[in-house]
Amino acid sequence: MTPDAWFVIAVAVVAVVLFVTEWVAPALVALAVMATLMATEILSFDQAVQGLSDEATVTVAAMFILGAGLQKSGAVDGLGTALAVHLRRRRWVGWFVILGGTAVASAFVNNTAVVAVLIPILIRSARDADMSPSRLLMPASFASMLGGMCTLMGTSTNLVVSTIVVDGGGEPLGFFEMLPFGGILLVVGLVYLSLARRFIPERRAERELTRCFDMGPFLTRVTIAAGSPSVGQHLSRSPLTTHLDLKVLSIVRDDASLAPSGDPRLAPGDVLQVLGPRRAIEEMSLREGLVTGLEPVADLDLENDDLVLTEVVVSSISSIAGKSIEEVDLWERFDAKPLAIRRPEGLRRGNLARRVINAGDVLLLLIPRARRPALEAARDFIVISGEPLRSSHPHRLYRAVAIALAVVALAAAGVFPISIAASMGAIAMVLAGGLDLRDAYGAIEWDVVFLLAGMLALGTAFSATGVDQDLAALLTSVHGYGAEAMVASLFALTLVLTSTMSNQATAALLTPIAISLAASLGVSSRPLIMAVAFAASSSFLTPVGYQTNTMVYGAGHYRFGDFVRVGGPLSLLATVLAAWLIPQIWPL
Repeated sequence: MTPDAWFVIAVAVVAVVLFVTEWVAPALVALAVMATLMATEILSFDQAVQGLSDEATVTVAAMFILGAGLQKSGAVDGLGTALAVHLRRRRWVGWFVILGGTAVASAFVNNTAVVAVLIPILIRSARDADMSPSRLLMPASFASMLGGMCTLMGTSTNLVVSTIVVDGGGEPLGFFEMLPFGGILLVVGLVYLSLARRFIPERRAERELTRCFDMGPFLTRVTIAAGSPSVGQHLSRSPLTTHLDLKVLSIVRDDASLAPSGDPRLAPGDVLQVLGPRRAIEEMSLREGLVTGLEPVADLDLENDDLVLTEVVVSSISSIAGKSIEEVDLWERFDAKPLAIRRPEGLRRGNLARRVINAGDVLLLLIPRARRPALEAARDFIVISGEPLRSSHPHRLYRAVAIALAVVALAAAGVFPISIAASMGAIAMVLAGGLDLRDAYGAIEWDVVFLLAGMLALGTAFSATGVDQDLAALLTSVHGYGAEAMVASLFALTLVLTSTMSNQATAALLTPIAISLAASLGVSSRPLIMAVAFAASSSFLTPVGYQTNTMVYGAGHYRFGDFVRVGGPLSLLATVLAAWLIPQIWPL
């Protein structure tokens, strides 16, 4: 290998480590890869930034706009509600209908958007049917991934693979080319999930959110005593706020609610709902006679005509991930008070100001009812408690669905390439009033766009320095064991990588290697390319390998091992099917 080749390998290894550890945002890693390759003159400026205008990048951006238009129109909400009706009528039939409907929708709409809309619908429907939401959420996430593998536009990973194939001089993937194997894998996957239901944990959450988040030791109702030093003091100057690490959530005086934000003067008999260590309040009460009648707080004590407890999941596409509660300033944006955070390592309650928010975290908020629509409209959160407040716009819905169907028809019939059809659809969605320009801009997941651009540049560097050929040579020994062994080994390698890092990045790294491997052996590259494409979207093993898994992780109260237990056999099943069927559908 040349020094440039070794350097590119080093860059790739560092990028993979950073993707897996997430010490640095993936998009920033991808941009750093582009800058490094330019600075070392391994790639020219035009080669390094070509990914920003690449067909895959443009198509993915357009698909985000189309998906947002469908979501805003209420089309996905209506589908989810219709599917959930079957669950309440006949559980087994409803279960299959929900998973099948999720898969079909995800074949044509960004599956992240589909799952984001379905999460609150499925949680409410499961509780109405007296079943645990955890029995639905993980299977729905897996079904969305299986459905996305069936078409070119079902997942951005397929678009990345197709673009790299074209750049290498091959034929682009057909719109439904992946359906023969994808459809079989989908059916087998749904049957497996139905048989594996017993292994899906039943985490039956409390309907009382205060109990669900175990808020007993942190939420207390106190009464201001007549002789308390807080009497006559403004709330902001009261010993309650100056001497104690707590927050006053609401004040009740003579059966009327007072807003703490108004900084009222405290009076004898005022009843305060406070958040903080109850032990500290008890100590202050005994020492200064500050409060009396310490009582636990339930949902009904906090909620009233003005305030409502709300449970939200931090979206995988959230712009606030990696920021602290204090930096996000939920109070300024939504008048919301954060009470607790649920994450894999456990619950966090009390003083949350410096707690960093991660994608998939579940937050318990106390928010004015009038501000909840703004919270639902925010792309940073998925509201999973209470009834949805979205309004229906039939005309917008019909236009959005018609535009999406037109994009599918034009691309499937080969009238236009998927990039042109999707771009025309995105423009039509804005012109038809489905989205305004600000919404369209905000709908694009720029982290994904920059990630794709950076990884496509790394793929170009692989080819320019011969790294793809050198790595492919290491895999040629498998050729002697037959096509099945080659497909299985490449599928397994891709599966391991995509379980710990972005599926788009995995596809961008391994597709050039698959193409070079086929060239060195003098065989068709199609089966090896398909192995990478399907495996890169088969992130069943961990809750961090795919966005939809991350979103349902906290909402379903899962543990890391739950995904290994249910997703492990499905991953093995997918590998066996790929090794057997891919060489038959796409011969070497």
